[in-house]
Amino acid sequence: RDGLMVSSVTVRILALAVLAETCLLYAVFFRVYVTAPSDPVDASMMVSIQKAKDQKEAAEISLARANTEIAQMQAEKLKLASHLERAEKELRSHNVDAQDTHKECDAKVSVLKQLLDEAHAMTPVPCDIHKARDANGLPFFTAEDHGSRIMVWKSLTPVTPEPDDVTWVTQFTTDRIGMLELLLSRWKGPVSATIWSTDIKSDLEKIKPFLNRVDFQIVAAYRGLYPVNSLRNVALAHARSSFVFAADVDFLPNEDSYSYLMRTLPGLGLAENR
Repeated sequence: RDGLMVSSVTVRILALAVLAETCLLYAVFFRVYVTAPSDPVDASMMVSIQKAKDQKEAAEISLARANTEIAQMQAEKLKLASHLERAEKELRSHNVDAQDTHKECDAKVSVLKQLLDEAHAMTPVPCDIHKARDANGLPFFTAEDHGSRIMVWKSLTPVTPEPDDVTWVTQFTTDRIGMLELLLSRWKGPVSATIWSTDIKSDLEKIKPFLNRVDFQIVAAYRGLYPVNSLRNVALAHARSSFVFAADVDFLPNEDSYSYLMRTLPGLGLAENR
């Protein structure tokens, strides 16, 4: 019996010990997990943790924004690369076109030089034209030098201009004969006109209505370029007045130009210096 009582007491003591230990564990758990925020040290740690979380979120937002900007920059880079590639293609194309144009110009210049060399080297017209007479209605031609040696036929109007007169000087081919007619309707003074003729008989027929009004010089055409300067020189050389007005046949004066010049020139004192 005494032994049973001892055992019972022992059990009770052990039970109390277990209960005390359990209470201690509950106290520790309550302190750590329940009452920890009230601890100043633990509260500061929680604030730091929250601040770190906020900083992490801000960093993630900044990273996302940076990734977006990088994507935009890459897209812009691709666009610029595309523009650059297109510009390089256009530049290469322009360079090719410029080279082709340059080659084309060189080729044209070479052809022109060849034509000019041929024109200067060749006999201006067939040799028998030097002796051409009236067998087929052709007039005499004489050789003249006006920058190049050419064969010229001359026809003078019956009326000789006064020395102080003003002669209209021009040159053309007979497909512009209509412009000569318009010129004569406006210019009342003398005219010296040189014609570049590839068909002398035909051109003589075309100018017949104007022989009493215009001093004509017909230049027998030869191969090569239209010698505008030489033709103008011929017309100037055969003008029979002291004063001249040189212009292309497409240039038309005012109807009172001749009378105005004739009124104005004496007052300029040019006649004494001619």
